[in-house]
Amino acid sequence: MSLFQQVTIVDGGEESPLRWRTAKVQQLFLYLVQHRGTAVNKTVIIELLWPELEPEKAYHQLYTAIYHIRKTLAPFSKYFQISNTSEGYKVRLEQTILDVDQFERFFRSDLSLSAETIGEYEQAIALCKGDYLQEHNYIWAESERRYPLEEIAYFYLMKIFADMGRHSSVHKQYDQLTSVLWKELQEQPNPAITEWYHLWKQKNKE
Repeated sequence: MSLFQQVTIVDGGEESPLRWRTAKVQQLFLYLVQHRGTAVNKTVIIELLWPELEPEKAYHQLYTAIYHIRKTLAPFSKYFQISNTSEGYKVRLEQTILDVDQFERFFRSDLSLSAETIGEYEQAIALCKGDYLQEHNYIWAESERRYPLEEIAYFYLMKIFADMGRHSSVHKQYDQLTSVLWKELQEQPNPAITEWYHLWKQKNKE
């Protein structure tokens, strides 16, 4: 399933954009996917999507939206399971790989850049077709958004300089990345990059 730029499901090599009854139904589904594996409280959902409604009407909208999500996902029921909890709803993914998770796992790998591994780096770049949920202006998605291609470019350089033994250049690239992200987004680097950098520093104490 792709969450970079356009939301699509890839099944058997074919892309299937999901068609939603309303924008609120789509937003609820994507919010549950962002919190996949975790129960989201009904009151949190209502405050996010229907804060202006009376409780009775808001809960009716919520139940109707969940019904339409299940109906839309019926052809893909083997991939998505929406379960009720005592206070909310939880989405569980089955036999499904999210592009954002693939990208995160690549970042967390300690794979050195070389002629043998360049293909894996290219595959990681190819995943980044755009920003996270780029086509949707959801405030709650901002915390997940980065400049993935810009970040991975810095990460490439950090790994190249690390392999070359140019320690000062590794520090410089990380510092520049941190500065750029904070200036433009008030964000820290991807946690996986920071984790790699600190592990590298521990292995290369100067």
